[in-house]
Amino acid sequence: MYKKISKLALSSLAIFIAISFISNDAYSQSDLDEAYYQLNEGNYSGAAAIFENYIAENPNATNIYLQLAYIYKTQNNLDKAIEYFNYVKNYSYNSDEISNAQKELEYLESSRSYEKLNQAYSLLNRGDEDAAITLFKEYVDENPNDSKILLQLGYLYANKKDYDSAIVYFEKVKNRSTIAEDVNTEY
Repeated sequence: MYKKISKLALSSLAIFIAISFISNDAYSQSDLDEAYYQLNEGNYSGAAAIFENYIAENPNATNIYLQLAYIYKTQNNLDKAIEYFNYVKNYSYNSDEISNAQKELEYLESSRSYEKLNQAYSLLNRGDEDAAITLFKEYVDENPNDSKILLQLGYLYANKKDYDSAIVYFEKVKNRSTIAEDVNTEY
């Protein structure tokens, strides 16, 4: 009799677990349907909240991480977008997801670099050469072969009469440039 109860208890437990998974999947699918509805209605914050709850319970759902990354990119929350694109790149097994995440990461990184350049030129136009130099140097750290910005730094230092620094940047251009027009050694 003990064996019969034990088998009956195990069978009941197995059925309960199966029903729990089915109910959980149905609930999760219902959540996803609602999230996509919110997304299609333009309610990005509402969709993101639902997707965030979903991945809290389903951390292997890299497709949802990718969707969240796109939402955060649309909302201009670039730090969060980059975090989620990196998650997909590092943990997804789907080559399309990985490829899309890598492309977006490259795009976002180049956008940040150009944003830094725009800020530097804006500062330069306002006459704040020191702040512009700082941003140009940060940009060059990320893009060491950009001859135009290296030249810009050389000219800025020459205008400040810091000829030693100017020569350093002009020499970098001369050593790196593959385009003859980039280098005019008469400075």
